[in-house]
Amino acid sequence: EGARPPMPGRTFEQHWQQRCESEWRRSFALFTIGVPCFLVQLVLAAWIKFQYSVPTAIAMTVIIFASSAHW
Repeated sequence: EGARPPMPGRTFEQHWQQRCESEWRRSFALFTIGVPCFLVQLVLAAWIKFQYSVPTAIAMTVIIFASSAHW
C-alpha cells in the first residue's frame, strides 16, 4: 500500500552531534571570551572620551566592571 513515508536514517540528535555541536561549543566559547574583551574596550574608550573628567571616567569604569561582574 505504501501510504507511509520511509523513516529517516538518523535523528535530529545524531545530526546535531555530528554537524553542529562542535561549532556551537566553539561559538559559545568565543562569545564568552568576546564579551569581556568588548567591556575592556569600552573602559578604554571611556577613558579616552572623558580624559578631562576623571570622575566621569572612573564612574564609567565602575559601571562597566559592575556589569561584567553581574554578567
